[in-house]
Amino acid sequence: MVATPTSAATPTGPAADKVSLRTLTIVRHVLLGLGFGLIPMVIFIMRHDLPTSRGALVGSVLGGALGGMASMGLIGAYRARSIPADQPSPIGRLRLTLGLAPLALIFVGLAALMVI
Repeated sequence: MVATPTSAATPTGPAADKVSLRTLTIVRHVLLGLGFGLIPMVIFIMRHDLPTSRGALVGSVLGGALGGMASMGLIGAYRARSIPADQPSPIGRLRLTLGLAPLALIFVGLAALMVI
């Protein structure tokens, strides 16, 4: 019986279509940062005087959301360093993509609303 060489860097079988647990950890932190940045900014805008232009209002909300996402994404990247690189997550690539697509469309719509 001859052993065939396999590469450990490219998983085969059921783990081939899975996202790594490192990536999922970073995505979870980014989505948590979305809430940490978006909710306080909306509460601040509701309690104080509203900006006079719609672009300033949407820009403030987007800035808070993107700032929270960036800061929590850095924390997630730091925490993901301790996870082994070849450990698959229970979520596949298609499921993750379809789950984040509406969020991307919301940001594109808000950006278009800010420009109009």
